[in-house]
Amino acid sequence: MRNEDPNDQEHRPSDASSSSKDQESLIKNGLAWAPAIQHPLDRMYLKKIDRIPLMPRIMGWVVDSQRREIEALLAGDGVLVTASSGPEADTAFREACEALDLERSQFRFFVMSAPTINAFTTGSGIPTVVATSALVNACSKNELKVVLGHELGHYICGHVRCHSLARFLNAGLGVAGFWLTPAWIAAKTISPLLLSWSRYSEISADRAGLLAGKDSRLAAGKDVVVVGGGDTGNDCVGTVLRQGCASVTQLEMMPAPPEIRTPGNPWPEWPRTLRTDYGQLEAEAVQGADPRVYETTVKRIIPDKKGRIEAVETVKLRRTPEGRMEPIENSERTLPCGLLLIAAGFVGCDEATREDFALSPDARGRLMPEDGSHFLGGNLFSAGDMRTGQSLVVRALADGRDAAREIHQWLTGGC
Repeated sequence: MRNEDPNDQEHRPSDASSSSKDQESLIKNGLAWAPAIQHPLDRMYLKKIDRIPLMPRIMGWVVDSQRREIEALLAGDGVLVTASSGPEADTAFREACEALDLERSQFRFFVMSAPTINAFTTGSGIPTVVATSALVNACSKNELKVVLGHELGHYICGHVRCHSLARFLNAGLGVAGFWLTPAWIAAKTISPLLLSWSRYSEISADRAGLLAGKDSRLAAGKDVVVVGGGDTGNDCVGTVLRQGCASVTQLEMMPAPPEIRTPGNPWPEWPRTLRTDYGQLEAEAVQGADPRVYETTVKRIIPDKKGRIEAVETVKLRRTPEGRMEPIENSERTLPCGLLLIAAGFVGCDEATREDFALSPDARGRLMPEDGSHFLGGNLFSAGDMRTGQSLVVRALADGRDAAREIHQWLTGGC
């Protein structure tokens, strides 16, 4: 890349000194993405910060002060990316803008010579995204689009002022002459609020990055159905919420656990009680309700005319006297579904395996020898969930190692 004049008119708005209302018109529809990608707690914290007396004016001063420093830094170590100076990087930035309905010509994109992988956005005057040369060299085109989309997401959601203030306060709190002054006390009061906000601001920006990368697995804007509870199902719920899904429903085959211990589950046994993990908590905050639907599973997938999933038909379940779950007649329900995630655990030995090897699983579908070993007879062994039933992966790994020792002894004649 060759150095370009930072004031190159090709990537400048027609009026860099325009009002804030005019500044918003410099992008086409990008701000329309904000409600879709912005985490509710990100939005809530921003409103709280803006309500602090004089805070908008202070943040404006900080942003303008840092802008002058950044301009001086870019004049010496930065290259303005254009179609001629950096075609590959410019294409990645242009495509990231297009994915977020932003106008490329109204943004500046600089690559700054630096050995560390980093990127940041400044929004005073002309919106500017800066990436280090180490980042550009380390990323594939799609990876770079995700990073640039992340930075554009900070601009879309209005994060630039608060990020600038956070950097300013972090630097100031470490200056000895600043300690215990009224400004230091004010900074110490605001910093925890900014720290709490910053986590959710990154989630919002990550959603923009995913949109820019156009991941085919992206949940943004889709109705998502997660089949299965447990840790994996919870992770799925949290992930699709952070990707900006339209809705998420989590189906669990088993009944809801009791809220308190039952007589058959005394302390110090592991409590088999209802637990609400971070994914469900985030769903409650975003959707207003727990996403879990108990004693329910998917009966069939309903595709659209192009063969893509459009909805699922669910059915209610009940426990049989033998302990298995069976469907209840006339309990079907149709749910919209643009993304189906299977997070179900082990439900027993499948029919084909059982028939091929003449196996006799118990009522829970397990192949558990009566003597507690792993040996099924002949040259067959069972291990993990197949032997003990659905459990934690670490237990399955441990049981697999125990089975390996038994198999070794069997192969070596007990030596």
